[in-house]
Amino acid sequence: MKSNRISPLKLSASLLIVSIFFYLSIEGGINSIQLYNQVGVATRLQVAGLLNNISYWIMFGCLLFLFICLFYKLITKKNIPLPIGTFLLLFSIIGGVIGLVLDSMTREKIQEQGYQECSNEAYFSRNASYKVFVLSQADCKDK
Repeated sequence: MKSNRISPLKLSASLLIVSIFFYLSIEGGINSIQLYNQVGVATRLQVAGLLNNISYWIMFGCLLFLFICLFYKLITKKNIPLPIGTFLLLFSIIGGVIGLVLDSMTREKIQEQGYQECSNEAYFSRNASYKVFVLSQADCKDK
């Protein structure tokens, strides 16, 4: 007879991996909130690309659900009796919507405050991208 018990090593490793990624997603989310709060205060802003900003929140939503599943397993010693894939998708979509709304609000606030884009400082690649916005074109750096 096969036991449904997960070994403590596997559970610890799973918890550690999820915790690391959860921390990284929270850090990215906090950075996007701080960027929103800096608009109008800072003279120079570096705004990440749309997908970069949203990905932190998607990862946060996904990992939040995984944390819930892990703690449920730890407390009750049972598997969660839900369609995990559906809830994982739902939490990810909610995270993505939060990221999209926050990114849109930040970009709108940047335009309202009269920031100008430094086109020579923009960086685009497959892994990361960002644009630099300043209050005065004189603050743009020459490359």
